[in-house]
Formats: sequence, C-alpha cells, structure tokens
Amino acid sequence: RQSGSELVNFEDTTHVHHGAKAGEIEPRISQLAEWINLPHDDIDAGSYLHPLIKSIALHFCIGFIRPLGSKNGCLARALFYWCMYRHGYDAFRYISLSEMLLKNKSQYWRSFISTEDDHLDLTYFAEHQCEILVQAIADFVGFRVELEKFSPLNSELPFDIPKTSQGRSSSDNDNTKAESEVGLDVEVAEQAKETVPADVDLSTLSDQALSVIELAKSREDSDLTAKLVAEQCSVTEAVARAILNELTDKSLFSRERVKRQYVYSLLDN
Repeated sequence: RQSGSELVNFEDTTHVHHGAKAGEIEPRISQLAEWINLPHDDIDAGSYLHPLIKSIALHFCIGFIRPLGSKNGCLARALFYWCMYRHGYDAFRYISLSEMLLKNKSQYWRSFISTEDDHLDLTYFAEHQCEILVQAIADFVGFRVELEKFSPLNSELPFDIPKTSQGRSSSDNDNTKAESEVGLDVEVAEQAKETVPADVDLSTLSDQALSVIELAKSREDSDLTAKLVAEQCSVTEAVARAILNELTDKSLFSRERVKRQYVYSLLDN
C-alpha cells in the first residue's frame, strides 16, 4: 500500500482502526518476518510459544498493520495456515476458518478492538480465534465421519479419518485427540502393555504412549527423540513430544538435553 493510513470500520462507528502509515509498513513487516522466523519450539525455554498462538499472533499483526490496500484478511489467514503447516499441523490443509469467521464477524471485530484498546493484549483475539478453531475442527471431523459412512473410496482419500482405539470417530469421544491417534498401531500398543511395570495404572496410558514404549523396546538403542517418534508413528513432532513427556512424567522414560534437542531413554523397570 503506497497511500496514507487505511481506515477500517468495524461495524461500530465508535471504533475505527488506523492501519500503519505507508512509510511504516516495510519496516514493520520486516520486523514481523524476523520474529516469525525465530525458534520458539523449546518447551523448557523461556521463549517457548505454542505454534497455534504464534500463528494467531501473525494473523493479528497482519490485520493490525494492514499492508495491502484490500484483502488484508485473506493475507492474514493465508499466513496463519502457512505458520501452522510449517509446524506440522497438516490437517489445516482441509480445515477452513473463513466460513466460521464470516458467521462470527462482529465477534471477530470485537476481539480485535478489545486487543487494541487494552495495550495490545492478545488474549481477547487469541481466545476468539481458538473458539473459531474448535468449531471449524468439529465441522471437519463431522464431515469426515459422514464421508466414511457413505464413500466406498475411503482408502483413496488424501487424509486419514481419525479413530479412537475403540473404533469410534474422535467426535464421539471428548477425551480423544484426533490428530494424535493418526498413524499409531493399536496392536503394537497391546504388546507394550506386557512390559509396563505392575505399579503403573494402564488406564492412565494412552495407546500412543504404549506404542512409543514398544518402539523404544524394538530398537537396539532405546533412545528416542520427538523427531524420530514423529517419523516412525506418523504424527507431528508436537504430538510426539507430548507423548514422550507424558512417559517421562510417569517415570517410564528419562529425559536429557543433548545439544539442541531432548533425548528420551526407556528406563529399566
């Protein structure tokens, strides 16, 4: 945008947002690009930022700076998706936020203005975006369940339909996270139960966790990393890291920082 500051009416004449002045756009975008490319993945570091929150922050910043004369919303959503893909959340290739945002347009603007009015406290905007995401994911899972019922070509779909270990769709089980179920072998998990110490309550271990235990046992070197688990079990590194941390918390694995990553070792129980 080469002209002066763009005015955006947020359906409330008492609130008008002024985008960045034309001369401020390039340095602000450069600063944003530098920040978005910084690593914030180390969960034990003070700089840790969940990829979802980082993506939402990027979305807000584009809407706040408004670098284009129009279509800033499209650019903001596109960069949100890019940031999520970049961190391994591939399901967002099929999950659309646009329809939900359109249905909740007034709430969207209200969350934006509340953030701006409260010294850029992103909480308002992030909470609203998370509510929209929950709705969009629920609609996506519901569509997948219906598709599974009626399509004879499920095996040719470009994505897997999330299942719980009991065979129900993840939408029927509030305690199951669809993404973390994908790619983990339930039969392997059953085998791992035989090696879990007697004092560990099996009901507290997910099938994912049991599969990771079996993976560690099957290797000559029982050391695992989030990247290795992600590759072997077809899940994202974020999911793999959560599983390994769950096992560490239950004293089934140890964790040691080696250079720039954590290495998890199966303990001899």
